Amino acid sequence: MTDIANVRRGIDAVDRELLGLFVKRLSLVDEVAAYKREHGAPIQDTAREDEILAWAEREAGPQFASAAKDFFSAVISVSKARQRAILGEGGGQGVSA
Repeated sequence: MTDIANVRRGIDAVDRELLGLFVKRLSLVDEVAAYKREHGAPIQDTAREDEILAWAEREAGPQFASAAKDFFSAVISVSKARQRAILGEGGGQGVSA
């Protein structure tokens, strides 16, 4: 029989790691936004998004492919919102990180 308290402690530990990695990712997203601003690079990069989602599905394997795609779709969405905030709504084309 599974001890739910131990399983939840394990989930909490993974969540702490995920948060740390997410914060690191957002810092890198900030650098991408700064690069795009400095170099006048286009904001939209759907090829990059497609690449990330395909990678996540492949790496997760059949059991978790759909969930991995959903997870990274959410990460990309947050990244876009962050870049829009940095670059200003005038960029409006959407952004990829």
